[in-house]
Amino acid sequence: MIDVARKAGIMEEMLEDTLDMEEDEELEEEADAEVDKVLFELTNGKLGEAGSVGTELPTVQDKLEDEETDRNMEKYREQLNGLLSG
Repeated sequence: MIDVARKAGIMEEMLEDTLDMEEDEELEEEADAEVDKVLFELTNGKLGEAGSVGTELPTVQDKLEDEETDRNMEKYREQLNGLLSG
């Protein structure tokens, strides 16, 4: 009988914790919305115009493409300088 009472107490505790977590998430969402509202007011709406930031990191392929683009741009600059000076 005591074992059943313990299990019931544990189950009740787990249920309360779950309900508390849902309330915490709602509170956090409300707080985030309020922070966004205040930041929007402080920046005179400029914050809304900023857009979003990507979360992906550049890949090795991206880096190689950037390096190739830089090399090509340097080559084009040298050709342009040669045409302008010659």
